[in-house]
Amino acid sequence: MKESKTTPGAALLSTTGMVPATVKSSGLSVTSEKKHPRQTSTIQAIIDIGFGNTAFVRGEGPGLSWERGQPMTCVKANLWTFSIESTTKPIVFKILINDEIWCLDDDYTVETGKKVTLAPNF
Repeated sequence: MKESKTTPGAALLSTTGMVPATVKSSGLSVTSEKKHPRQTSTIQAIIDIGFGNTAFVRGEGPGLSWERGQPMTCVKANLWTFSIESTTKPIVFKILINDEIWCLDDDYTVETGKKVTLAPNF
């Protein structure tokens, strides 16, 4: 019986993009990459910050950083919301007013696919 040789790092182009593959002298073997489903996590802040101000989110998660905030959406006079797609890691964050004034609370966390409603202290 002839021994198969494997070429690591080969890839097969499919209709959905590149798929990792292993090439053997006896044929082609395709392995699929495990992907985690994206879930939406939602942050809601109950806070009245006054007309003309905006609530922001800074933190760790897809599209977030501790250096520059992402604006939240005002859905009522005292309710701000922010949704983010994430995979498996919880999102750690803080709320800011106008991306300058940090809330006094410890870092908040929202689990993947969950919604958290909080009332930050400034």
